[in-house]
Amino acid sequence: MTIGEVARRTGVSIKALRFYDELGILAVEGRSDANYRLFSDDVLECLAHIRALQAAGLTLRQVQAVARAQRERRDVRPLVRAAYADALARVDGEIADLRAKSERLRRLLANDDRSDDPEDLTLQCTGGCSVGGDSAAPAARRRRNTNDNRSRDHRRAHRI
Repeated sequence: MTIGEVARRTGVSIKALRFYDELGILAVEGRSDANYRLFSDDVLECLAHIRALQAAGLTLRQVQAVARAQRERRDVRPLVRAAYADALARVDGEIADLRAKSERLRRLLANDDRSDDPEDLTLQCTGGCSVGGDSAAPAARRRRNTNDNRSRDHRRAHRI
């Protein structure tokens, strides 16, 4: 089956399939007369396995290492186990980051009536910041820049 047919049947993009081929995690059966990649029906099961490994948290580089070990007829279980442990550590880190973000948002909501709170994220800063603060300042700055540009253009036109 051609790469286009594999893409249609699996929902995996042609670009991703080519990348998987470059990584060596898909078995290409050969090439057509027009030099298209040809795959056997086994590629459908292989792609389902790749997706399952990715859903479990493995990176494509880890999947590549597992595929290489399989081709070399080595036991892949230690590699998969290490990859799962790595994925678990990443997920635990992401959960910790999300918990910290959640706590910060809770503190901000609890203290929303205090404008002098150092945790206040309204960006009420002076100068250089167009978010919050004096909304007239950016407009005045734009007018000034426009006038400066007109003066510059006038000088150029008259070689002043």
